[in-house]
Amino acid sequence: MSSSTKALTKSKSAQTTLKGKRDEPAPAYHAVMMKRVQDWMEKAMNVDKRLPCVELIVSQKGRILCEYHNHGLFVPKIPGDVIYRQYSMTKPVVTVAAMILFEEGKFQMDEPVWKYLGDRWKKENMKVVDVAATTATKSLVTVPCQSDVTIDQLLTHTSGLSHGLSDPKQGNIVDAYYANVGISGSECILLSPRETGLPTLQTFCDKLVECPLLYQPGANWQYSYGIEVMGRIIEILSGAKDLNEFVQERICKRLGMTDTTFFLSAEQELRLCPFFFAKDGFLLPEATHFPTYCSGSAGLFSTMRDYHIFSRMILRGGVGDNGERILAPRTVEWMAQNHLHRGSNPATIKELSIFDFTVPEGYGFGYGGAIAVDTGYSHVMASPGEWSWAGATSTSFWVDPREEIVVVFMTSVFDSDKESFPLTGMLHSLVYGSLDESKAHPKTFPAAVQ
Repeated sequence: MSSSTKALTKSKSAQTTLKGKRDEPAPAYHAVMMKRVQDWMEKAMNVDKRLPCVELIVSQKGRILCEYHNHGLFVPKIPGDVIYRQYSMTKPVVTVAAMILFEEGKFQMDEPVWKYLGDRWKKENMKVVDVAATTATKSLVTVPCQSDVTIDQLLTHTSGLSHGLSDPKQGNIVDAYYANVGISGSECILLSPRETGLPTLQTFCDKLVECPLLYQPGANWQYSYGIEVMGRIIEILSGAKDLNEFVQERICKRLGMTDTTFFLSAEQELRLCPFFFAKDGFLLPEATHFPTYCSGSAGLFSTMRDYHIFSRMILRGGVGDNGERILAPRTVEWMAQNHLHRGSNPATIKELSIFDFTVPEGYGFGYGGAIAVDTGYSHVMASPGEWSWAGATSTSFWVDPREEIVVVFMTSVFDSDKESFPLTGMLHSLVYGSLDESKAHPKTFPAAVQ
């Protein structure tokens, strides 16, 4: 390893849980994978200037195959695991929190959201954008909402809500409305909730319901604030003082995820990686902003090691490496199925999207993450059934039940140029291209044609 590559120091507090020391995957480092990862990452950092820092962990069947750390432009002020803003990688964790309540019978997926958030969320009080008429007239045209938004639609991004991340000039007029009421997705990334006037999740939901829906509930897929709204429902159903309290008590403390939180301590702030923009071959630092409310869509902080613990729990069917069960195996299996459909037929994100192009062809969506449905269309060397998602600052993870692999990647740069820097595809190539599949799955290859 080069002198710039630093081994991450394990946080002492991260080694214990309510049941004691974690049974972490044992190292079984894969030399080919380690070499390829190191070469590619150091080129991306030091030559191409696309990444300010890197942390990657790959584990398979209970053993760590690859663990790489290069803090690059960031030198933590104290020893311990580096902490990163997770942004949209908050959503899988909050979805698991919702599924805990689902298992307890606190709600059903087909229930209307207004049952928990009040009459303003009833269909008769909501409007839907007529996209064709709005585009033709270049002014907002709405029609009545035909059905109530359901919890299932919040969790699968089919509710009609948007995420405030697109340029309104591209046609998504709902995102322009979000900007007008102070809940633009880009502002929520670049500014703190204090600056945007969002002290609580309830305040956010009150602003969100003022805006029209982008399409009729259940008709299409659009990356959205659905999990933000689900976070508020979790607060109501659990009786917790806020979403952070519930996530801490029911997930983080039980699994030993000691650096995963919506609110950092003073000590943790000293280990927080700054945010960078990639622009014209330069990495430009951005001021750090701290949330004042629990954003269910984008508010969590975490470390590579903590998120690996969470991902391993999913791979193991809802039980952590320390033996703590968070969800039942059937619940996890159900989460990792494709829940998108058009009528009675299965559908992919691309087939249902209007404006959003977040993931490649061939992916559906389950609860909490994208599901690889047809990998022949994805142009990404993924396994069928892979459950994955990513964050705004280029963080990503995936859980592959076929290969029993978990991959967690951490960095802190906003880089929207996916064509010149296809990070997700490259990570898959580095991982799967290093495995000896003939030994791992000797019976999966078709017999030679006679």
